Amino acid sequence: MDYSFRSKESIEASWMKLENSFSTSQSANQSISVSARPNTSDFIQKPKSRCSREKFHHNRSASLQNQSMNTKHSRASSQDYPISHSHSISYSTFIPKTEQYSINGLDAYQIHRIYVAKCNDLKIPVLLDQEKNFFSYCHIHFTKRKFELSESGIGPKAAKAIGEVIEHNKEFAYLELSKNIMGDKGAIILAKALCRNTDLVHLDVSSNDITPEGASALIMLVLKHPSIASLNISSHEGLHRNRLGIVGASAIRRVLESSMIISFLNIAGTSIGPEGLISLSKGLKNSKTLVSLNIANNGIGSTGISNLAEAIASSSLKILNISLNKIGNEGCDIISNLLMGEFDAICPLETLDLSQNEISTRGAFNLFTAATGNIILQTLNLEKNKFSSGLSPAFHPFVCGNTKIKMLNLAFCQIKSEGICTVGDGLIKNKTLRILNISNNVIDDNGAEAISIGLHTNRGLKFLDLSNNFIKNKGGLALAQALKMNQCLEQINLKGNGLKDDAAQQLSEISRFRPNLVRLVLDLNPVSFKYLNDIKGHMKHNVSVHQKYLVPKLRSKISDIQFNESEFDTIRRKIESKMKEKTENQQKLEKQNVRYIEVKENEEKKYLVIHEEFEKLYEQRKELSKAIDELEGEIKKTKIIREREIKELSDKIAYTVSEAKQLEKQKTHKREQLGLLRNQHTNIINDLRAKLENEELLKRNAESTIYFAKKKLDEKSKELARIKNTENDKNIEAAKEEYETKIQNAIFDPKVPPTKLKPVKA
Repeated sequence: MDYSFRSKESIEASWMKLENSFSTSQSANQSISVSARPNTSDFIQKPKSRCSREKFHHNRSASLQNQSMNTKHSRASSQDYPISHSHSISYSTFIPKTEQYSINGLDAYQIHRIYVAKCNDLKIPVLLDQEKNFFSYCHIHFTKRKFELSESGIGPKAAKAIGEVIEHNKEFAYLELSKNIMGDKGAIILAKALCRNTDLVHLDVSSNDITPEGASALIMLVLKHPSIASLNISSHEGLHRNRLGIVGASAIRRVLESSMIISFLNIAGTSIGPEGLISLSKGLKNSKTLVSLNIANNGIGSTGISNLAEAIASSSLKILNISLNKIGNEGCDIISNLLMGEFDAICPLETLDLSQNEISTRGAFNLFTAATGNIILQTLNLEKNKFSSGLSPAFHPFVCGNTKIKMLNLAFCQIKSEGICTVGDGLIKNKTLRILNISNNVIDDNGAEAISIGLHTNRGLKFLDLSNNFIKNKGGLALAQALKMNQCLEQINLKGNGLKDDAAQQLSEISRFRPNLVRLVLDLNPVSFKYLNDIKGHMKHNVSVHQKYLVPKLRSKISDIQFNESEFDTIRRKIESKMKEKTENQQKLEKQNVRYIEVKENEEKKYLVIHEEFEKLYEQRKELSKAIDELEGEIKKTKIIREREIKELSDKIAYTVSEAKQLEKQKTHKREQLGLLRNQHTNIINDLRAKLENEELLKRNAESTIYFAKKKLDEKSKELARIKNTENDKNIEAAKEEYETKIQNAIFDPKVPPTKLKPVKA
């Protein structure tokens, strides 16, 4: 469902006001002016509004014509409408001799010129059958002061023809030429021709393959136009996209700064980027007439959103579409600050579209918190964002506390039943919400039951969309019970759920006795065709009843608006009394002016005295500032010197610490070596002591041996003395010497024990 209808209505109303201000002299009820008009049912066929279809019919007619020409060469001369094989056709051959017709201020020749130029742009033959179809299309679409040739293959030549036709035509106020192939050349030619038309208020050249340079030239021509209040230079998905870029955005900035007429601007999908947004924001900040701005799908991101928000706060903008720009939570936070009035002004926005911007639950929290206290915002579109973690705790206070929001779109947001349960309580307290769209989410029976609780007592909601969710029969029965109690809901969409016959039967009975329920959709539910047909029949009846009573209601409202002639005298008297009051007030004002002049002179004298004192104080402040600056300079220099000294000392301390650590390591190493040497010396001393003890022991043994040997020697000497006189003196002497030698050897050789020395026998 298209939720932009409310903004379109406001746009239409504004355009109508602008038309009245330009004092159009033609009657809006004039439909088709005819001079000897033929019966249109004989030749007007179903219009073909697409360029591709026209090409197809051209080719088909051409092939059929060639076949017939091969068999009958004289067929063209026997017809009132001859078919031309060239790319142009004369006015005399197109119009029958006895019949001429026109459409809303355009005669047949003008329509013929546009058709021929279109064929030349497409390089296709001019065929009579297709020209009749083209006339039928114009007959249907050139109504209500609207000139519409969208998707019709309009190129530069056709654009020139249209410009020449509409240049002095006061019948059309809206010119829609979207999805064509005009390019820069055709758009500029058209804009130059339109500059002389003072009745045109809307120009749509979207998706016409316009470059940044061409767009800039076109925009500057629109700036000079005396009546165009709405410009659509956006791009649709597909071929022939318009591109503005930074160049086009700069031109838009100049238009917003200078134009006192432009109120509606659509530049969606034109690749202005963040830099272009910043430039556009500067123009918007100085614009006092722009009320609607569409900058969707421009690759903006979160960069530049703060500039845009600041510009909006100081503007009169009412409608903003910033969808498909991936602003994320960061950009959403800035928009939330704008809604809260944190840019030193109240946010003027009434309609805000933030769909498909990758906003999560965190961004939704700040947004709903800001929107809760906002008293201006009426339409909020958050379609296709990521709220799988819920709508945040701020959603419940938003639904309960906001008193201005009328339309809320949360479709395709991955919302679960847990995140929508607070809607029930919110609907009980909310009295202003008219449209609620929560389709294409993950809502089951629990969510449907929660919504049903709110519908029991809600008296404001008119449209509810729950299509393509996971509501089963239980949830459908709960909604049916709620509809029995709620007499205000006019449209409910339950398409693509899991409702069954029980719920469908109850809904069918309710639709039968609820004449104000004009739309109930249960398609793509596993219910019987009987109930679907019954519901469709009831809806058809309800719509007819609604339309029957709608006209009297509107007439009564119109009659309430109309003034009674007798009231004019009362109003005139009031005006006269107000004029007297005005005269008296002017006299009072003159007296006040005299007093004001006296007070002003006194205040000026006081001001001069104060100004002199101020100048003196200002000079003193300058001197003090200079002294302070000098002191600050000295402080900075001293600080730098001290910092250098501290750094040097720190370096020295660090070096000393490193040396101390190195010496400590060396000391530890020396201690370890000394310990090893001490252990070695101790071992050597112990060995030497052991050897010394052993040697002393050997010495004592040797001394005792010598002692005993001397003692025996003495004994032997005495014995020798006794035997001196014996015969063997020589042998005895020899034996004695030998014995003494052995004794001496025994004294110096401790290994020979004294016990082994044998005495010499005499």
